[in-house]
Amino acid sequence: MLSNMLDLTLDVTKVGNTQNVTGFVGGNTKAFTARVSNVACSYRTITGSEQDSYGKRSIFTIHRFYVKASAANRAIIASDRITYDSDTFEIVAINNVAGKNRLLQIDCTKVE
Repeated sequence: MLSNMLDLTLDVTKVGNTQNVTGFVGGNTKAFTARVSNVACSYRTITGSEQDSYGKRSIFTIHRFYVKASAANRAIIASDRITYDSDTFEIVAINNVAGKNRLLQIDCTKVE
């Protein structure tokens, strides 16, 4: 049943720092390298709204991915990025669904 649900694929990249030798002395630049590729997943978009203290209503969108909790996928951390359908997402939270190490729920925001 789980394999029927995970009918899409995504790639996960990890962040690292590289020294910028052509710009300012001692400057660092973020560099992303592959962590895991072609991970089977399921995808949902969740839209919500909240009201701040000044009465302004803000709309936010969470992109939710479900992946199998394999050893490689459990190595995904919040500073990683997800690439799905030519879009890039920053990870907000990673949850082990029901605490059974079978399925991970990864909530993200889209990088604009």
